Amino acid sequence: MVAALAEIGDRARAGVLLAERAEVTRRVGSLGRIGPQATSSLNTTAHFGAFKDQSRQAGAAFKTLIGRRLQVTSVAPFGASEAAPDAETKLFLTYEL
Repeated sequence: MVAALAEIGDRARAGVLLAERAEVTRRVGSLGRIGPQATSSLNTTAHFGAFKDQSRQAGAAFKTLIGRRLQVTSVAPFGASEAAPDAETKLFLTYEL
């Protein structure tokens, strides 16, 4: 997945934020899916910066469905670049229309 995001507000950075997320998951019975996930934040189109300035992380992801349309994804990534946090937790809620 590649995402292009725009920040708004007084502290918004110029340009469009670019991010990339890739994962490979395997079904774990009826519980959901589990597997590795890698993410990269490539900064903004106004200033990509050097490779070391871009945030790169890798870790484990778990995905499960709640009902038919709501998907919950939990990720525990670790920093793979100098600009990334050493460890983090992320929770994504995805609703399909």
